[in-house]
Amino acid sequence: NVTVDNVDEAPTADTTSPANGSTVAGTETIQVNATDDRDGAGTLTVEVSIDGGAFQAATYNAGNDRYEYSWDTTLETDGAHTIDARATDSAAQTTNASQISVTVDNSVSGSGTIKGTVSNSQNGRGLGGATVQAAPGGESGATNNGGKYSIDVSAGDHTVSVVAGGSNCSPASQPVSVADGQTVSGIDFTCDP
Repeated sequence: NVTVDNVDEAPTADTTSPANGSTVAGTETIQVNATDDRDGAGTLTVEVSIDGGAFQAATYNAGNDRYEYSWDTTLETDGAHTIDARATDSAAQTTNASQISVTVDNSVSGSGTIKGTVSNSQNGRGLGGATVQAAPGGESGATNNGGKYSIDVSAGDHTVSVVAGGSNCSPASQPVSVADGQTVSGIDFTCDP
């Protein structure tokens, strides 16, 4: 017996990232899983549309078997946005992925790191176990045995102070401005244990 299959099925398309209902910021990689019964991996035409605008070509990534489109969300207004994707095979059959909705929130643009040392005022050694905090976000980090700390913070202006494990600190607090991707070092304190 010989079975002849002359039916060329339309491709499948599914937007796998970002998740429907998620919040995104910065540059978001939109990933589409698209396959076809006759066309090989990476040979489909996959396109992405934001808020019903013009479709833009996605690029195949063999490493994860997804078609990807880099979306710069900083060009969008904060709030709700829709993402549509479609896949077209060599027979010009097109399948639309289910539309997803995301929230763009670029109000906090990026993050950085604040590092420093808390020293014991009595012997000059590192003061371990102290807690250093950045306001207004409340991010904090504990010093290690050598008195060193590291705090990941949102980009922006912060006031850093030792809030536990040390007293009569000098200085009492320090203003720090952190840009996206920046590490600010040398934010040091000397405290009584």
